Amino acid sequence: MSIETGALVNVTITGVRMGERSHIRMTVQTQDGEVWVLPPHAEVERIAPRDWPPEPGDIWEAEHGARYFAYRGEGSEMRFMIGSGASWEVGYLHSIYPVRLADRPARPHLLKSEEAGS
Repeated sequence: MSIETGALVNVTITGVRMGERSHIRMTVQTQDGEVWVLPPHAEVERIAPRDWPPEPGDIWEAEHGARYFAYRGEGSEMRFMIGSGASWEVGYLHSIYPVRLADRPARPHLLKSEEAGS
């Protein structure tokens, strides 16, 4: 496909993290750490919160106030569970109720293993 210089186009970049935003520019960061500068009128759609994906032990909160505990279910899939014991796959629940991280407990066992490696 050949697009001539000056043609009006729509550009979509998927799976990048939002960076800074001002009236003159915004930045996004790719998974490999590369930073791209976009014009301020570029359309940006939020698909997941900053702390996504959930980690086992996290507490996530929906906009309506319900809190969900993140855990690894059978087959290693991440799930959210509410106090009643009902649970959902994290992507499904997030598509119904946008959630934000409320608490991520410290993981001292991870810190110790990192220290041992250094």
